[in-house]
Amino acid sequence: MDINLSPLASLEDIRDAIRRCGAEDVICCHAEAVFHEAKRALQQSAKADVTLQLIDYDGYAIRQASSRRKGAPAKPKLSDQLTRQQMAVVSALEKVLQHCRRHNIALVGFSDSLVAVPAHLLEQDSHAVHTMAALEVNTHQAYCGMDWDDLEEPVDGPDVEGHDAGDNMDLTETNTPANTGV
Repeated sequence: MDINLSPLASLEDIRDAIRRCGAEDVICCHAEAVFHEAKRALQQSAKADVTLQLIDYDGYAIRQASSRRKGAPAKPKLSDQLTRQQMAVVSALEKVLQHCRRHNIALVGFSDSLVAVPAHLLEQDSHAVHTMAALEVNTHQAYCGMDWDDLEEPVDGPDVEGHDAGDNMDLTETNTPANTGV
């Protein structure tokens, strides 16, 4: 969950925000002075797993600080899970995607590239991705499009015996940046 502090937030507002935070919550500061005061208050509170972000006028996080307990054993990093820093990056990406939507930019993924095009043009004609209005996004090799035909196993389909694969598993949902509505 994101908790927003106004540029005029008092020390009591900051402390209240820290008290309300749960693990993995983010406190968004909209003034540098508030960000620095929040860092001091967070250190004094000794509350772990809270992230502070300094947000610029366009809504982008330009600085970030996270808390964790001293002497606490480091959580084992599993190679098949995202680290907290990677999750923060994904959260920032989700915020950028919200800005794309607000500014009427559609992103179209292909197997080897990502293209930005004005959304209203794409709604009128799907071939707009092939016009001068489309711009290939430099993904810095972070985007890896994939064709469904290249996957070895179906993602959601019947298993070998013909039963739905979802019948034999429990699903536990957690609040990560991907599903908190950030």
